[in-house]
Amino acid sequence: MEKTENGTNKSISFSLLEIKKTRFYQSNYLDFGLSKEDVLKGNLKIDVNFELSPNEETISLFLKLDFCHTDHELFGIETVHKYKIKDFKNAIQYDENITFNVPDEIMKLWIGIAISDTRGMMVILNSDSDYSRITLPLINLDAFLRSIKKSMKMEQSSE
Repeated sequence: MEKTENGTNKSISFSLLEIKKTRFYQSNYLDFGLSKEDVLKGNLKIDVNFELSPNEETISLFLKLDFCHTDHELFGIETVHKYKIKDFKNAIQYDENITFNVPDEIMKLWIGIAISDTRGMMVILNSDSDYSRITLPLINLDAFLRSIKKSMKMEQSSE
């Protein structure tokens, strides 16, 4: 929901058009001298990018998850999640540089959907490996969204 000028809520209606795996990899942890127990102590790196397509009335979210142990990338996936926005021109504020503004609650919803979908793909793709024992951590979407905004501001100020 987004507040309008008169203080009422404006909703954004959307549908999920596409979920696609664009890349998946698995490295053998033994090649790095790691044990099964070491692998369970790894951590998750997340990266997200967005692409606005006003002509198609869509926004695409590109999600990259890498599970690592120290400096070693053990497995990872990249996915694309494409959303069709109803009444795009009124729902999404954007400028000629395709810089856009979406309410935080909607952005967290889209990111949450993408992470959940990608998490499901990871379960299927890792089902026959030792990596199937790894439980990917929960992600605090408020903190994640703050870090995305901070990163975007830093990128804009360095240009």
